[in-house]
Amino acid sequence: MVMERESKDIDEKARSDSSLLEWYKDHSKALGAAPFFRFFNERRVFTIHRGVVEPVMKSWPIENVRLRSITDENGKPSTEGQWDVLSDNSPGDVGDVFTLMPDGTMTAWVFDDFAE
Repeated sequence: MVMERESKDIDEKARSDSSLLEWYKDHSKALGAAPFFRFFNERRVFTIHRGVVEPVMKSWPIENVRLRSITDENGKPSTEGQWDVLSDNSPGDVGDVFTLMPDGTMTAWVFDDFAE
């Protein structure tokens, strides 16, 4: 993977002493299966080999917004929400940034429209 390729020119003794590289070798399979890793790796591969990743803002109407107060595992208060998106298409994917707007819409910066 990337870290191994980038480290190939480091002399053998320095590479064998690298605890980060050893950790990476031990964990690379689990990292490769993680959604966040796949998300960033897909964007990295795209920008290096094909083009520029350009986020696009989209909006969808929403209804039935339901919010509730929760406390996280560290005791910090937060708000959790659910809502219905009025669209036949999936509005987003892992890594997209969503915002609920006062006008009853949900906007998102999505990364599925790559510019070539």
